Amino acid sequence: MGTPPPTAPVPDSRSTPKRHIRWFCKPDWHMVWLTGLLFIVGIVTAIIFYRQFGEMKEQTRILNEQAKQAAADSVEAGRRVEKQL
Repeated sequence: MGTPPPTAPVPDSRSTPKRHIRWFCKPDWHMVWLTGLLFIVGIVTAIIFYRQFGEMKEQTRILNEQAKQAAADSVEAGRRVEKQL
């Protein structure tokens, strides 16, 4: 028989440096960071909307009071006009 086929050299684990990737730099964790960031943005947006709706409620209450006062003033002005005529 002939000569045995040459075998590929087995690399020594000490001779090939492994690239150490930190756990928070892996691509899976990028989605975790992005999801967390979007969650925080959603909470901040909800707080802003809640405050805006509260402000709108207050303004609506003020306008309602002003409309009632304007109606009362209109009735009173009508009575004054009738008295003067």
